[in-house]
Amino acid sequence: LKPRSENVLFTEPDSGDLASGAGDLDPILTIGRYGLGATAAYTSDLASAWNPAWITWENYQAFVNQLVIRISRTSEEQFMRLDTHVEGGEAVLIVEDFHPQEMFLDVRAKVTGPRDRTMEVELRQVGPRRYQASVPLWGKGRYLATLVGTGGAGEASGSSDEVSPGENMDDDAGEPAGDGTRTERAVGGWIMPYSPEYLRFESDPITIKTIRDGTGGRSLQPTSAPADLFDRREPKRTTLPIFDWLLAALAILLPLDVAIRRVQFDWSGVKGLFVREPDEAATRTTGALLQRATAARDGDATGEPEVATASATRRASTAAANAEAARKLADASKARHEAAKKTTKPDDQPPGDSTAARLLDLKRKRESD
Repeated sequence: LKPRSENVLFTEPDSGDLASGAGDLDPILTIGRYGLGATAAYTSDLASAWNPAWITWENYQAFVNQLVIRISRTSEEQFMRLDTHVEGGEAVLIVEDFHPQEMFLDVRAKVTGPRDRTMEVELRQVGPRRYQASVPLWGKGRYLATLVGTGGAGEASGSSDEVSPGENMDDDAGEPAGDGTRTERAVGGWIMPYSPEYLRFESDPITIKTIRDGTGGRSLQPTSAPADLFDRREPKRTTLPIFDWLLAALAILLPLDVAIRRVQFDWSGVKGLFVREPDEAATRTTGALLQRATAARDGDATGEPEVATASATRRASTAAANAEAARKLADASKARHEAAKKTTKPDDQPPGDSTAARLLDLKRKRESD
């Protein structure tokens, strides 16, 4: 038995299977609905091949007549007319009411479309006896709209909400009930087709020529060789993402940045390793001597006796001062040496054969020299 089907006639399992729960109900007559249609499945035979006793039953003729009437299409007088058309990506539902008695209706629609998706919308009145709504489309395929309109005396009491799209209608649908209410249904549909270009199974020479002229291309024939297609291609330049390279550079520079921020460098000392700056005092002394030498040469060349005499006097005084300073240093060193000999005890002197004794002897000899 399929889902949502009505099992009218079936066979009962054996008593043993029924007690154990292993038996199944085998359907003989089943009625199911699909959309607006109904289907009956009778798994036996309506002739005398399989069940001649069933045909001789007194109610057999009534059974067949009722079965055919049950699944046949019924004719109902409807006063609501539904018109649908597609505009862009929406479907427009238009309902017009032709009932002899004019009344306001509460019209609701249930739309079923592709991928088993369902949407419920409410139609608004846009004119006398005219209701309209727009439904957004969600794919290519068939759409089915079932509308239910309610109105009349029971509209104020909220009876219109008791009827929803898809409910079965009575035989007197469309006619006002005893309390003056009216319930009516209309069904319609439309198809959202694919692009019209899919309906064309031949090439369009005019469009191909327009594309060829606009892009500077050329037309190929079925007999064209592969060289005709690949002979005019030029190497193309492509770009590659540099994110990976930047990430690697960031990973390298991050430790350097941390080191520069945390470690203190003596940039003057680093600079001194590569650049030797001259001593200012030595530069000034050397410059002064060069000026004096230049002045002395100029004085000798020009024959000025006063400049030459002054230069010679300065040289002599400088030499005498240097000699006096050297003599004083020698006397002071000799006096310190004599004082050290007097204050040194013989017991404090290291043995003559020791390394310390030899070093002291060499030092005394160097100082005496």
